[in-house]
Amino acid sequence: MKRLTVTTLLLAFLLIGCGKEDLTPNAQTEKLLRAQVWELTETKIDGVISNLYDGLTLTFGSKIYSTTNGGKLWPASGTWDFIGGKGAMIIRNDGLEIEVIKADAANLTISFFWYSTIYEGGRKGSLSGLHVMTFKRKV
Repeated sequence: MKRLTVTTLLLAFLLIGCGKEDLTPNAQTEKLLRAQVWELTETKIDGVISNLYDGLTLTFGSKIYSTTNGGKLWPASGTWDFIGGKGAMIIRNDGLEIEVIKADAANLTISFFWYSTIYEGGRKGSLSGLHVMTFKRKV
């Protein structure tokens, strides 16, 4: 019986560790510091899916970023830094604080509160509210 318990525990530990990528703050930090291009796959604003930012790509590098099709929400380029050095929160040079929900080799999910609805040429250029943006790494 004791042998079965030890074997079961060892198997459980092996299964728990298999196939999971390290998503500690340090691992997330590393993913953001490497220059990678991320393509937007979904935006939710206050829980509602929006296509307002379709076509957005975001490139993070070592404390700099650049975008395409970012509009007023994501300037064409800027700088960023970690808040508290843990990799869970970043701040852009314009003061926007962004929570890094997930950052792994294939996916990036961020969340932030945008405070203004901006109209450009009769159409909305941004919406206020809690934004949750999901990206996939461009290959």
